[in-house]
Amino acid sequence: MQTVSVQKALDYARLRHGIGDGSDIGRMKRHQAFLSSLIKMVKSEGMNPTTLLPLANAATKSLTVDPGLGSAAKLMFATGLRDIDLADIKLFLTLPWRYAGERVAIVHPDADQLWAAIRADRTIDGKNAGGKRAASSSPSRTTVSGKGIRVAVYNGTITPHLGAKAGAALTTDGFTVTTTAIAAATDHTTTVIRYGTGAHDAATTLARLFPGAQLVATSTPELTLILGQDYATTHPGTAATPSASSGSSLNQGARSASDDPCAKLTYG
Repeated sequence: MQTVSVQKALDYARLRHGIGDGSDIGRMKRHQAFLSSLIKMVKSEGMNPTTLLPLANAATKSLTVDPGLGSAAKLMFATGLRDIDLADIKLFLTLPWRYAGERVAIVHPDADQLWAAIRADRTIDGKNAGGKRAASSSPSRTTVSGKGIRVAVYNGTITPHLGAKAGAALTTDGFTVTTTAIAAATDHTTTVIRYGTGAHDAATTLARLFPGAQLVATSTPELTLILGQDYATTHPGTAATPSASSGSSLNQGARSASDDPCAKLTYG
């Protein structure tokens, strides 16, 4: 093991050919090891403003960040990591992949389960990562009478069982759910309510339960609800979490800040 600084550290992280297995995946793992070592070093020197301010200044000059994190002072939130054990900092994970000829391809549904866990604020092994927020109750639900309103519910996301759970909630409110199924497209970011002639009032009533939903007039008579990712995100109790096998596999492949920086540097 060597202690390197500045240009040598950058060369080590960026180099691909002539080191390790010579792959982009191997280079990604060295990036992860580099950042892991950086966290370990900073934490060992003390998570205090004196240590963090130079790092935060460098980060804001070298990265394009969200406006809310555009200053060193904003990045000082890292002081909150001082009480977290290095083994619990698992920031470093390569998206599940496989060979596809000379290229690599994303593995589904493993990758989908990883994104779903992140959206639901859960760890990669399926545990709640919300801390104190986990104790807070779900947002209060608007009460709406759906008596006499028939609606077909479609899941427009990759989150499993979302349509069935939304349909059950609508039934509780008095709606007649005619069907629950997967939508033709599962990449809807926003919930959509489609309604035909004379169904505008029913669509408006339904929309009260789905704030931000897009109302679309169609030529078909059926009232249709297509759930988007906005609904999955605001209803974490319905969001997908990794299965036990997937979560375990992802967890094993993740690097924690306590890992040996010279280990797990190849994809084999």
